[in-house]
Amino acid sequence: MSEYFESLTSRLEVFVTCKNLVSADSNPYVYAVAEIFEWENNVWKSLGVTEVQKTKEPSFAKRFLINYHFEETQKLKVCIHDSENPEKRCDATLVGGAECELTQIIHAPSQIYKAPLTCSKKKVRGEVSLQMEEMTQCKELATFLIAGEGLVKVGGCCASLKPIFFISRAMETGDYQCVYTSEENVGANPEWSECQVTMQHLCNGDYDRPIKFEVKNARQGRYLPMGSTTTT
Repeated sequence: MSEYFESLTSRLEVFVTCKNLVSADSNPYVYAVAEIFEWENNVWKSLGVTEVQKTKEPSFAKRFLINYHFEETQKLKVCIHDSENPEKRCDATLVGGAECELTQIIHAPSQIYKAPLTCSKKKVRGEVSLQMEEMTQCKELATFLIAGEGLVKVGGCCASLKPIFFISRAMETGDYQCVYTSEENVGANPEWSECQVTMQHLCNGDYDRPIKFEVKNARQGRYLPMGSTTTT
């Protein structure tokens, strides 16, 4: 009997991206942080908080793991905050939120559910996308040491050079989803900290899945592309 109930449950990973976020205090940039909640026992239970991305169009590397129970209604809520420190929620400003059911993501085109982000005054403050894939079992760990050499400024001759790199994986839709974001560095020859990503997070156990490494320049709340390469 227990095997029967296990067959009615699957493990999903959900990624969050946003577009056109509006700062609550009219700043030219947003320290964007996402938090997802699941409705459980008549209360909203937090499933975790993402990393901070200083941009109005974040693609968060942090994914949320959810057990999908067939034939059960599972309500989700996503909130986007403006905060330099995701651990200090009292200092965070709510940009907007959206609610949906897990089945809406599953049955959405390409399994990408899009919704407007609204605040208490019902003003639209951007758009949020929730994308999911069913997880595979994969326990290997990938370690990367990444450095840049002779990087060229983008964003104008007066722009500072604050390179940051992103690792993204190709999704089943063909789009790329960020799975790792480095710290900001300074200068044309950066050496970033060692990064470790599980193979499940990196490629969902598919070793032939394309992986993209991209370097961008962090400037005034935007990430300006500097260059990228794709491999498997």
